[in-house]
Amino acid sequence: TKREKRELRYVYYHCTGNRGPCDIAYVREEVLDEQFAEIIKQLIIPDKFSNAIIRTLEQTNKDEIDLAQKAVESLSRRKTNLQKKIGKAYEDKLDGKISEEFWLSKTNEWQADLVYVENQLSNKMDSNHNYAVGGKRIIELAKSLYPSYIRQNFTEKRKMLKILYSNLFLNGSNVDYTL
Repeated sequence: TKREKRELRYVYYHCTGNRGPCDIAYVREEVLDEQFAEIIKQLIIPDKFSNAIIRTLEQTNKDEIDLAQKAVESLSRRKTNLQKKIGKAYEDKLDGKISEEFWLSKTNEWQADLVYVENQLSNKMDSNHNYAVGGKRIIELAKSLYPSYIRQNFTEKRKMLKILYSNLFLNGSNVDYTL
């Protein structure tokens, strides 16, 4: 039976000297990895808080959707009323009940209101009020960060750290960071 030889490889990090000479010692990758894992653990939101946040997001989201629906209904009624006024005024003009000038003045006013109402309706119907889904995903992501980090190889861990943190630097043999 052939024995496979395993080659142990140790990776060390150290000051690059970009900001001048320094006397910071080399730090093994494994030591830094343990520190990063502890830092990532701090991003986990405990279940009782995450569940409360999700419930609040869902209720707030429901309230906002209800409010938007009421606004759409109100704007739709307003649009219908404006259209009726324009139609009635046109009939009154044809029947000679109102003057051409009065009809033009009122019709222009109502047409401007109609354009405004239609824009408002379009905005209300196009807006996405389902931010609870995004919030839930962020909380789920935060819960899965630590287990995901632990399973990754060092290259993938480095990618995760670049996404999560900026300004990572060594302070002696300890990691300092900015979220």
